[in-house]
Amino acid sequence: MDKPMTARAVQCPNCGAPLRFDAGTGTLRCEHCGAALDPEALDGRSALENPAPRGGADAPAAFECSSCGAQMVTSGVTASLHCPWCGSNTVVPAQFSGELRPDWIIPFRTTRDQALEAYRAYYRGSLFKRFMQPRAFRRCNEVEDLQGVYVPFRLYDGAATVDAVYDTYDVERRGPLRETRAVYREEIRGAIRFEKVPADASRRMSDDLMDSIEPYDLAELTPFSLSYLPGLLAERYDVGAKEDEQRAAERVKKTAAARVAKVIRHETLGETRQAQVKLRTDRVQYALLPVWLLTARWKDGKRTFAMNGQTGRFTGELPMSIPKTLALMALAYALPVVLLSLIRRSLWALGALIGVFTAFAAWAQIFWTMQVKPVHTAWDAAAYMGGKVDVKRRTERFLKRERARRGNQKDSGRTTAGAQK
Repeated sequence: MDKPMTARAVQCPNCGAPLRFDAGTGTLRCEHCGAALDPEALDGRSALENPAPRGGADAPAAFECSSCGAQMVTSGVTASLHCPWCGSNTVVPAQFSGELRPDWIIPFRTTRDQALEAYRAYYRGSLFKRFMQPRAFRRCNEVEDLQGVYVPFRLYDGAATVDAVYDTYDVERRGPLRETRAVYREEIRGAIRFEKVPADASRRMSDDLMDSIEPYDLAELTPFSLSYLPGLLAERYDVGAKEDEQRAAERVKKTAAARVAKVIRHETLGETRQAQVKLRTDRVQYALLPVWLLTARWKDGKRTFAMNGQTGRFTGELPMSIPKTLALMALAYALPVVLLSLIRRSLWALGALIGVFTAFAAWAQIFWTMQVKPVHTAWDAAAYMGGKVDVKRRTERFLKRERARRGNQKDSGRTTAGAQK
């Protein structure tokens, strides 16, 4: 292990007690004399310059507390920690020096107490949520750990160009039972800007969990300062730039294609023939974004929940009771079939009803699961896309009439030929 890096204790200039960042007031507060300091007033940027740790991000690193001299060993990506011997809140400037220094930070806006209250409201939630949970979880779950963490993210700026071909149509109604459909092929080339699309750059964090607490209000990005870290955990990135860029690109491509499809001229989008998306990345920035991570234990299992430290958005997967899930599925499947079979006793009708309500039961199960397990992979980047699509080329051509109309014409032709014979 290399020579320990210095973990600088952040202390009150009045009494020497530890300082911590208070999300409620946005200040550095002294835990002893109650002094409140402006984070920008504390010159965190002039901290000691130490070499970055060697080895991989998973390799342990040693830190020496500047207050008491004790050594601490923790993850090689840790940049802010708490000294267990003297109680000081320390920061490790070396972890955020040189190329590792973030461009931006969003300070915590929500407090620890708010995170606890959000958790209680989340699992108590609706009547359906409470019903679907195992009784043991509702009665015996305990908060094992709650920690504010600054999670590293890369933010991507650039533009997406979409070359798309659509089949569209306009419907023209002539009476209640007759309609004509004019079909067109539209070729559109459009471009749209994207700004600060985030991608989680920490392997220790669940990507789905981080996606589920978006979006952040990136208008509140603040130039990075070590002064926002005391009393909270902070980590530097350990995910490669290419891997992050791929995740961000997938979101941008899907959103850009959906935006361009909305500028079609005709009434209805019938079919997407082609939607090729090319990306140009103009700038990549590095930011620390606030997350409250909560771990709850019940029986022998653990559940991890996350809350957006800026907006308060809370998410996580609650346990589902298997017997209750099976009972609801059986009810959703059997009850309508039984009721309707009393009305229509035909075997064909009964078979059709069984098929319909089997599909209904499956969709009901998906809905119930989404209510209790809302953690997901984000595919939408709409919150980070620019305004209107810049249409660079548009062409269209008329294709054909509705088959039904052509069929009517053929029928009328046959009738005329029969009359002549």
